[in-house]
Amino acid sequence: MKVFSSIVMALALSATPACGDDHAHGDESPGADACEHLEVGPIVALTASDEPGTAPVAAESHIRYDLTLADMGGVPGGFVALPITEAGEYLVFLNAGTTLSLVDPAGEVLVPELEGTSSPDCAEVGAWAQFDLTIGTYTLELKGPSGASTISLVRIPAGSDGAHD
Repeated sequence: MKVFSSIVMALALSATPACGDDHAHGDESPGADACEHLEVGPIVALTASDEPGTAPVAAESHIRYDLTLADMGGVPGGFVALPITEAGEYLVFLNAGTTLSLVDPAGEVLVPELEGTSSPDCAEVGAWAQFDLTIGTYTLELKGPSGASTISLVRIPAGSDGAHD
């Protein structure tokens, strides 16, 4: 009977929906939430542009964007647009050690409130930064790591309780 119960429990857990559905993670931290998305998605593929004016749009939080990087003068990188529809604190997580900068709608480079190169929640985080953002479209510039052709990006509202858009 124990074997049967274990099989039923395993099947039930495997049928639990992945993120992308409108559900909450309870009191999960934004870092743990980002780790989940870096590990399992949902996933959207984009190609980073080599010019800020043609940046593809990464519009949703709680999505892993797998970015194909452009050649930025011999260094892999590129630009991605991040539209913000609700003012607040946002975290940007990347799966590799990458230099990132964020430019606001007025063209000013923002200084992160917090930033780091790892997470206690998982090994998938290679860089992260937290910004206080108002409504508007921001441009994220990525540079590196050397030799990389792709990088994964997840954005999470800092005050997120894990509830998904």
